[in-house]
Amino acid sequence: MRLKNSEMLARALEQEQLEMKELFNMQQQEIDSSRRKEILRSMAEMLHQEEQQRLYRQARDSIVKGIQEEEAACDELLRGAIFSKTKQQDETLSRIIDEERYQMEAFKALQLRHDYTHRHLMQQIRLVEKELKKLTDVELKKRDFKVMSDLDVLSKHRVELAYLLSQLLDEKATREKQLQDQLKAIEAHRRQEMNDFWLIQYQKLLDRKPQDICDMDEKLDPRIRDVLLLANASHYATLFASKDLDWEHFIELEWKDFRSLGINSDTVVQMMLSAREQYLSECPTVKPSAPSPDQSPLDEKAAAAEQTVEGKLSAT
Repeated sequence: MRLKNSEMLARALEQEQLEMKELFNMQQQEIDSSRRKEILRSMAEMLHQEEQQRLYRQARDSIVKGIQEEEAACDELLRGAIFSKTKQQDETLSRIIDEERYQMEAFKALQLRHDYTHRHLMQQIRLVEKELKKLTDVELKKRDFKVMSDLDVLSKHRVELAYLLSQLLDEKATREKQLQDQLKAIEAHRRQEMNDFWLIQYQKLLDRKPQDICDMDEKLDPRIRDVLLLANASHYATLFASKDLDWEHFIELEWKDFRSLGINSDTVVQMMLSAREQYLSECPTVKPSAPSPDQSPLDEKAAAAEQTVEGKLSAT
């Protein structure tokens, strides 16, 4: 009985060991399966992260490349815009320079046409040239009629007229140089003042004054008007007329007096002083009461020259 119990106990122990071993094996399999799943999950996660990083790097590189291409395109556009702007500025500057040169030439031409002295010199030159032509015709007629006795007289008159013409041409060249110097002074002054200066000066020469202003200007002493014309400052005639300035006071004016009258440009004051000195040197015998309201000393001088030429011709 005891032996039988021992065998049963031994089989029970063996069965229990088998069950425990089988349970251990099952647990080990479960552990191995769980670990394998965890490893696989970890590997999958790592692969997913790697793929995400690859996609991120790819997207980043694409963005960087796009930005670089945009920057390159912007740089090209900027260079094109700068080149176009520079070219446009150069063209504008060239156009402004051309316009200013044309404006200055137009003003110069109008200045010569309006200049009193230059106009009278041109009239006298044309008169002398006309008389020389008449003299040539007379000489030819006398030669045709074989009147040789008067040829010496005509020749003498020709020499005198040629000398007078030479003097007038020299005076014309001198006056044109004076006007050119005034033009240069005005140009230097213009650069310190404003744009479109020549357009404004040209307009000043063309502008008509109201009738009451013209009437007031007519009361101005003709000698003062002549000096202003010599100085190319005739637009200041109204200023002097409004001050009731006579010739005696005008020839005594100094630099500060011109400034106190309202002439603020040093260039204009200097031109007026120079013109007054030139006028007094050319007309030293002019008295304050000499000129009539209708004729200035320069008009008298031109008329005298015309009478002299005509007298010489009529004497032949």
